[in-house]
Amino acid sequence: MGVTFLLASARFVGNIARLSLGPLLPLLSLELGFPTESKPALLSAYSSGYILTQIAGGFFADRYGAPFVLAFTSGASAFVLLALASAPGEWGVTWWIRLYAALGLLAGP
Repeated sequence: MGVTFLLASARFVGNIARLSLGPLLPLLSLELGFPTESKPALLSAYSSGYILTQIAGGFFADRYGAPFVLAFTSGASAFVLLALASAPGEWGVTWWIRLYAALGLLAGP
């Protein structure tokens, strides 16, 4: 029960991070100084990463077992979310794009 709740919570928080980016992007842009040209890349970074791991996630789940793949991706997503939460504006929008793409890669399986 505890592991299932933990995995479901990690997936829930990752989806909240993905879904809240669009409505919060104008405020983030003002606060962190993201240029207008980078907004489309930031909004599509998660989806780009997500679509790349759909087939690979199934392959790894067949090869190593679904519980291992889900535990690994949830744990790695937690680290990416921590990095995203602590990514200051000085890092720039490039790091935000990379972190959202990594979050999408980990959410695919």
